[in-house]
Amino acid sequence: MNDLPDDQKVRRYMSFSRFVWLLQFKQLWMARVDLLGDPWEMVLAGGQLAHVLTMLPLARDDMPLETGRRRWRELLALLSN
Repeated sequence: MNDLPDDQKVRRYMSFSRFVWLLQFKQLWMARVDLLGDPWEMVLAGGQLAHVLTMLPLARDDMPLETGRRRWRELLALLSN
């Protein structure tokens, strides 16, 4: 760290004022992931996505088939953005 120039930024997504707020209120502030500017932020890898889908199925046996298909289309649309 001693090699960094005095004006070097060492933050990624948080302004100094937000950091001070975090210290004052002892609470975390979470930025909206779609506003971070990084398209790969919070993207699930193959194994992670498979795990989430097994834990939270998009369709149930008692659900109409079209509702399940619509949920899959909505999920895929979100993941492709």
